[in-house]
Amino acid sequence: MKKKFFYKILIVIPFLLIVTMTALLFSKIEQNTITIEPVIYAVCIVFAGLFLMLFLFKMLISGTKTNKKMERKSEKEYNNKAKDKRIEDKRRQQINIIKASSEQILYNIKSADNTKKFSEILLDNLAKELLIVQGIVFIKNLISKKFVQISTYAYYSDKNIIEFELGESISGQVAKNKKLLNITDVPKNYITVLSGLGKGSPSNLLIFPIVYKDETIGIVEISAFTNFPSNINEILKITDNKLSEKLYELLTN
Repeated sequence: MKKKFFYKILIVIPFLLIVTMTALLFSKIEQNTITIEPVIYAVCIVFAGLFLMLFLFKMLISGTKTNKKMERKSEKEYNNKAKDKRIEDKRRQQINIIKASSEQILYNIKSADNTKKFSEILLDNLAKELLIVQGIVFIKNLISKKFVQISTYAYYSDKNIIEFELGESISGQVAKNKKLLNITDVPKNYITVLSGLGKGSPSNLLIFPIVYKDETIGIVEISAFTNFPSNINEILKITDNKLSEKLYELLTN
């Protein structure tokens, strides 16, 4: 702002001088009291003043354009920083949500002194955090290598699967692949939930493995009427390590 004001002053001063000199010059010419030589000098001075004004005006315009460019650049940098901050804040918020969910799933799991208690606590925590309506936990028998049903949550089925081997059935495939399976379009009546108000069929089924040192030692099946969170993979990745360590400890002691 100070630089622009300085340029404006420099433009005004020669302009006033030119006007004053021109007025005096014409006054002298009308009175026939001036010779041709001073006139030439005066004209030269006027033209020099005009060129100076043009130069200063150009500098003023150039400075204004530069300032505008700097303002646009600063505004762009500010917007980019604000955008990056919003992205970072959103990511931090997502991390906090994932951390809170994983802590809820792991809540009180260390207090389990046997696999039955471990399974019951886990299903209870999953019901609170993910609003599941059914759940089953299968744990691997380290001798027979079969996965045996240990605990259930609100479970009802005409065909109750007590145990399965690695690769057998959908759960066996999850155990073999060591990867979570999230099914969002479960066929009607594939799963049945009973209550005092009637019965229903959850449309969402989630089966995830509990893996200890590259070996599946547990399978958890849960179902819900609503979709599981979009970040469920990240949540269970965090919980898997502590769940597997605790479960392996119970299996080997």
